[in-house]
Amino acid sequence: MFKLATRLDLIHVPYKGSAPALTDLIGGQIDLIFENITPALPFIQSGKLKALAVTSAERSALLPDVPTMKESGFPDFVTGTWNGVLAPRGTPPAILDALGKAALKVAGSKDFRDRVAAFGAESRQVGAQDFRAFTQREYKHWNAVIEASGVQKV
Repeated sequence: MFKLATRLDLIHVPYKGSAPALTDLIGGQIDLIFENITPALPFIQSGKLKALAVTSAERSALLPDVPTMKESGFPDFVTGTWNGVLAPRGTPPAILDALGKAALKVAGSKDFRDRVAAFGAESRQVGAQDFRAFTQREYKHWNAVIEASGVQKV
């Protein structure tokens, strides 16, 4: 997505997690990464890394002086990670309903919202239908990015 937005000649280097990617970035083996705030924050705070931008629509409360990609000249570059509660196809409706209610209760609790905020994220209470619509938009978005990039689907 970044390569398409910037038209830079970049090589994607896959890593098996944040630790080896951050180690190589700090050591100068790679030039940049897109990383979640939580694992990168100690290195940013210590001055070992410089955060150039966040990909969220708004600035992060954990890095309030770091601009968004939108502010940095890439108005369509808004993305982020998300989590949801999923169940296997065929799960009985009564179980789905109970699971959904429990998930919404947890997501709405102050303790959960505070813990999530400590990671630089926010908790959103989204019902099953809205979550389904959101994931369908995400699939369409990322399929378009994959097709535009020429990456072969597996």
